[in-house]
Amino acid sequence: MKNLLNLSVALMITLFMGLQNLNAVSFKNETPRLQISSERSLIKPLKTKTKKIEINFNSFKSIIPLWKVTSNQRTIYFTGAMDIPLDARPVPKPTQRAFVQSGILILEGKIGEKAKARVKMLLKKYGTLPKGKTIADELTKTQLRRVKRLITAVGLNYKSVQQDQPWVILMHIKQAATKISNRKTHPRYRHFVQLAKKRHLPIRYLDTPKEEIQMMANMPKKLKIDFLMMTVNQTMHIKSLLQNKKALHKAWISGDMKSAAIHFSSMFSDYPGLYQAIVTSRHNRWAKKLEVLLSNPGKPVFVIVGAPHLFGENNLLDYLRKDGYSVTQL
Repeated sequence: MKNLLNLSVALMITLFMGLQNLNAVSFKNETPRLQISSERSLIKPLKTKTKKIEINFNSFKSIIPLWKVTSNQRTIYFTGAMDIPLDARPVPKPTQRAFVQSGILILEGKIGEKAKARVKMLLKKYGTLPKGKTIADELTKTQLRRVKRLITAVGLNYKSVQQDQPWVILMHIKQAATKISNRKTHPRYRHFVQLAKKRHLPIRYLDTPKEEIQMMANMPKKLKIDFLMMTVNQTMHIKSLLQNKKALHKAWISGDMKSAAIHFSSMFSDYPGLYQAIVTSRHNRWAKKLEVLLSNPGKPVFVIVGAPHLFGENNLLDYLRKDGYSVTQL
């Protein structure tokens, strides 16, 4: 049961923490696991004895959803990064072709050692509560009891995190849960990063570490607490959590964006305003950056963002569509 709890926590936070550079930070000196496949096949299934989520990929068409956004000057391909189990099939040929044709790779947030150092510095500035305050001052007694229970379950020391902001505590929990469950997944965007470096392609980012940290820091107090408590409360219902996660995965890799949006948004039903704060609030800023590229001629651009940014209400593609660009799901 404890391992299942750890796994469920990791699943929840991976979905909601669309901040890729934050996910790369290790708070417990954890060394990120990274395996790169050959360029010929792009992605190869990894061999492991780690227990996997039970999803039957043979029961439906397995794809990586791919979109094409075009202007008179340029084409941008979009795909989403989601936590894909190790037995997922290789990247399909349309996605391979789109990547090979592209001259720029764009990611959601910056990754790498320099970015990690920058994030840690920013967390010291924005990620702690005011002097003399602890998380106990921010939560109700019931909330605090549940948070402490989850912190203990993943092996953390409450005193070591009690002065952190709620969203930073969530990051600590994610790191600890992932480490304990020994959970390995396909970090697809990292494969593309490695391939881009081999091809000497420029890699750009939609958000800087500072922009992402400030987004979290500037949320209203209630939403910061909601972000933490959503994960804490939903991990108390592990069976339904994993069922919804499975349904979301299935909808995503079968290209059913309507169903994916329903499953994902249902997780926010008890927390009004949080979906907009942590998912859609960045889309207008991102769209403006991408429209600069669309207005200039050049090779196609390949964009990878967190999957939830590509479906649901006010998704990133909707912003580009509303601004007059042609958007096609391939």
